[in-house]
Amino acid sequence: MSRRGVEGVVTAADVLRHAAGIAAVCLPLAMALGPRASFGAHEAANALAHAASPYLRLHAHDPVHWREWSPELVARAGSEDRLIFVSVGYFACHWCHVMQRESFSDPDVAALLNAHFVSVKVDRELDPALDAQLLRFVQATLGHAGWPLNVVLTPEGVPLFGFTYLPVADFTRLLDQIVGRWASDRATLASAARSVSEALASAMRPSPAEAMDAAGVRALNDAFTQQASETADGLAGGFGQQQKFPSAPQLALLLDAQRREPSEALGEFLRLTFGAMASLGLRDQIGGGFFRYTVDPAWQVPHFEKMLYDNALLAELYFDAADVLGEPAFERVAMDTVRFMVRELGSPLGGFFSSLSAVDADGVEGGYYLFDAEELDRVLDDGERRVAGIAWGLDGASPIKHGYLPVQSAESGAEVARAAGVSVEEATARLDSARSRLLEVRERRALPRDDKRLAGWNGLALSTLVRASLRPGGARFEAPARGVVRLLAGELLDGTRLVRARSGNGAGPGTDEGAGKGVGARTPTPATLQDYAYVARGLIAFAKAHGGETHWTLARGIVEGAWERFRTPEGWRLSDARGLPYAGVEPALADGPMPSPSAVLLDATMHVADRFDDDALRERARAALLTGDAGLRQGAFFHATRIRALLRWRLDRTH
Repeated sequence: MSRRGVEGVVTAADVLRHAAGIAAVCLPLAMALGPRASFGAHEAANALAHAASPYLRLHAHDPVHWREWSPELVARAGSEDRLIFVSVGYFACHWCHVMQRESFSDPDVAALLNAHFVSVKVDRELDPALDAQLLRFVQATLGHAGWPLNVVLTPEGVPLFGFTYLPVADFTRLLDQIVGRWASDRATLASAARSVSEALASAMRPSPAEAMDAAGVRALNDAFTQQASETADGLAGGFGQQQKFPSAPQLALLLDAQRREPSEALGEFLRLTFGAMASLGLRDQIGGGFFRYTVDPAWQVPHFEKMLYDNALLAELYFDAADVLGEPAFERVAMDTVRFMVRELGSPLGGFFSSLSAVDADGVEGGYYLFDAEELDRVLDDGERRVAGIAWGLDGASPIKHGYLPVQSAESGAEVARAAGVSVEEATARLDSARSRLLEVRERRALPRDDKRLAGWNGLALSTLVRASLRPGGARFEAPARGVVRLLAGELLDGTRLVRARSGNGAGPGTDEGAGKGVGARTPTPATLQDYAYVARGLIAFAKAHGGETHWTLARGIVEGAWERFRTPEGWRLSDARGLPYAGVEPALADGPMPSPSAVLLDATMHVADRFDDDALRERARAALLTGDAGLRQGAFFHATRIRALLRWRLDRTH
């Protein structure tokens, strides 16, 4: 999970008090087991074979009697008085694969789950609103959260206890303890669970809101600058001193600041950060594209999943960095990343797939990207091996268990040439040849891919393709951009509503055609606020560059639909589908790995209002942007996208 946690919740005394109560009754390792309930032959087998999600289908042959999340499932669990076990993950997640292999494929674990729980598998990419609610609960009660995310709910659907990856022995003991304690002290557990959820819902309710004036906007931006400065890593770049994430929303705002008022110190930090992300372990030096994050603070060892949204956001960022910082190398990184997206994630049916797995076809984390010394010696000739070893750190001990990952270990081609005892031209030629040979080896390997085409993520990709198509040499990217528009407007728009996902085979969720083809014959997965916001953003970018009135009208309909479905008098909700009890709304959604959906929608709304000269729509967006509460400035670092919109539309000025 991101470093952020749950602002305004983790430190709330009432949440911690009730969380401690849950931990006290669930965590003891030596606990007498209560009697196990027995459920008979009416229990259905695993129901994921025709799920819409490739991730869920990975679990189709588990002995666990998995189901998909639905309000009907919660009602059934309540009528049968059974606890609910919800496990959330996603296709590219390494530890999700590990837990499947160790626990969910184990007959004894399955027997325990099948006897006492209604077991539910959730793809976080298809149900981000439910995922967010469960993350918030686990973060508040456990102190950290991530995936796989496992939460036990009461029969009424109230979160009771949550945890992330556990080895099979610890997982089994914990389930036994929960079952036993539920049998012996149900009233205490149920009361504590309700109290935590009520406290979380209360903490999410907005404090009395006031409209920010120009001084308030500037103070919010100043708070962001201060918080960014406090967490910036001046030695390695990026933010924090543990895992390193790209932090795209924050870097976008800092680039804006550098564009407006150039600063030598900020410029140095941005060059350091963008240089490190491009040359070290976050980026694939052989095949292009960015990994999700690095597990160390020096950008050396990646978590090997590649996500469409990361690459779309980072390519666009590198275009901005090239312009603002005057670094042509960053332009090349951006173009290389867009080429990776089209080549590795592009669907022949239009649009983009979701991700590439962190584990290869043999279940080895990073195995697709790694080379052992024997393989390097066999594939490369002596000259290539020497230059590649110097340039990419392929000599000595590797920090990664299964082999070497090429990362830039010398700052310039001249340094590589000097160390290898050859000219710069010869070193460059040998390195290019080595890259081609290693890429050929990799292409003979198998890497699983999540072939869902998600509306929101394709909206982000569309914005990036438009940027690329307008750069020198980028005309080739207009065709894939039009393919995304066809996907969004032709396949993912169901009347006036967006559908969140379409499968890789072209059949859509909810169609008879999809049954038996890896797509469940269920109603379409409803789109979230994230989808509406990012799709509107992409369509606006396309309309400005290559489209016309039709695309502007389409964007306007998406924007107006989002306001209708996700905006309440109290704030924003991520989804209009039924989730957990006590699910609330938020006055301003924070940035995560992706930009805040509410802030992106407000920015898109201002664009639409300007295009159609709609004063009412403009004032609605302006009022929402300027509405602040007591906690906004405290968490300014995580509201970079909103601050960016406030400054872009000159809402830091008196009207």
